[in-house]
Amino acid sequence: MPRVLRLINRFCMEGPIHNVTLLSKYLPAEYETLVIGGAPLPHEAHSGKFLDEVGIEYVEIPEMGRFISPFEDWNTIQKVRALIREFQPDIVHSHTFSIDGIPARIAVALEKGPIKVHTFHGHVFDYPTNGRKALLARVMEKRLCKNLNAVIAISDSQRNDLVNTYHISSEEKTHTIPLGIHLDRFKALRNEKRAAFRSKYELKEDEIAIGIIARLSPVKNHKLFIDAFHLVAQSFKKVRAFIIGDGELAQTLIRYARDLSLYDETTKSKVIFTSWITQIDEALAGLDIVALTSYSEGTPVSVIEAQASGLPVVATDVGGVKNCMIDGKTGILTESNNAKLFSNALLTYCNNPFQRIMDGKAGHEFVLANFSHNRLVRDIQSLYEYLCRQ
Repeated sequence: MPRVLRLINRFCMEGPIHNVTLLSKYLPAEYETLVIGGAPLPHEAHSGKFLDEVGIEYVEIPEMGRFISPFEDWNTIQKVRALIREFQPDIVHSHTFSIDGIPARIAVALEKGPIKVHTFHGHVFDYPTNGRKALLARVMEKRLCKNLNAVIAISDSQRNDLVNTYHISSEEKTHTIPLGIHLDRFKALRNEKRAAFRSKYELKEDEIAIGIIARLSPVKNHKLFIDAFHLVAQSFKKVRAFIIGDGELAQTLIRYARDLSLYDETTKSKVIFTSWITQIDEALAGLDIVALTSYSEGTPVSVIEAQASGLPVVATDVGGVKNCMIDGKTGILTESNNAKLFSNALLTYCNNPFQRIMDGKAGHEFVLANFSHNRLVRDIQSLYEYLCRQ
């Protein structure tokens, strides 16, 4: 029975946890899986309940996945090494997406024996506001990838970054395996979910609800979303914005929206901060447009889920975003950090309900064909079997 130790930097409700969950649950029964990860930060929603609901065994290491700290990093390395020796996996597959996860990756590199695989769920190599962090990430990742049997990029553009732009991993070692999600729930009982969401936030039927779903951190650039929505609201009155997520910038963004007269503490505020919503299919059912404003992305789960729900997407053209939607058919891509262009794209959908519906339908068909969890599991299983034969 092949044993897989699956590693994620923190148990928080972000994109990588969905990938980890699907692979742990749906790989064939002969695979025995244990998931290990760090505790979420205080502002992050814990994914433990999510894992419990689907019956996935996991071990939490409190020191792991937090901000860089020599003492906690040392403890992380020792605890991860001990778990590897106790579980004795055939494969260790890490799914971290930030520099905070590097101590656990070092622990994996120090252990001999198991096949080692890493999935990049994004990177900070081109992060514009922190050059030193980007440089440290490139140096560390390049060294760690030398110790791996396989590197997984979740889009062709990300693979190009890893192989050709930043020279992190070799071409023969790097495989493109797009994300997959469980799609059925996004269409089930959609009318009932829509009615419940819109009733909760007192949305009238003719109001357009625009949502952004992401942790409130600098790389997600929520300020661009607020600026673009401010422009939209000046010319299109029946529109509301929903910022779904939480993070270290929550209070900063609330103050910013309040200064623009977009936020107050009522359910009729033009901008609503919902914090995390675990059942995201229920929120998506109530929205009309989904936005993504990031500086950098791997393959954003929020874009895939929006299309699975039959919604058009407006997104910045960064990282692997272009690989998980079709510009001009399932949504609109704009250049990064341009509020005017972004607001114009949002207005296109606000002013054209027929285009919203048609692009939403096209997005649903696109996601069904390319991002099902069955396809993801088949691809990962094929890679594992290939590596075991080497």
